[in-house]
Amino acid sequence: MPATVDRVAPIVQHRDSDARVTEAVKLLEEAWDARGSQDYDRALLLYERVAAYGDLALSARARLGRALLLYQTGASSQAIVELEGERILTREFPEADAALAAMLWVERPDQRAQAESLWDGALHLDSRLSTLDFVAGARRWPPRLVKALDRFLLLS
Repeated sequence: MPATVDRVAPIVQHRDSDARVTEAVKLLEEAWDARGSQDYDRALLLYERVAAYGDLALSARARLGRALLLYQTGASSQAIVELEGERILTREFPEADAALAAMLWVERPDQRAQAESLWDGALHLDSRLSTLDFVAGARRWPPRLVKALDRFLLLS
């Protein structure tokens, strides 16, 4: 009898995993919709809920989204700290590097050399990040961060 239970347990766990992924995807899509309609408080809460699924790859996307929205809402220092943490957790995440580069350029002029270094690495992995339309549209960056990237690209 225990052998039968052992064979059933992975199936149940798989179903639970599927449900968790489905729930996380749904929450992430809701966060994107909330961000698109500029309901930043709701989007932040939804990103936090997705980030709680730490064992899913989607949690990295949620943590990035949360950091970008923190920047949008004026919590620049917290956004920078969270992106720096994300860089440690998730290697080769060019979008996080590009966002951090733009934030550092605008918010911390004494760290512009680091911003340029981050930018070079991000662009090496994904050259589309240098296009404002791409980050605003496909990557759904909030307006304040798109503006910061524009300033960085103009080196102003």
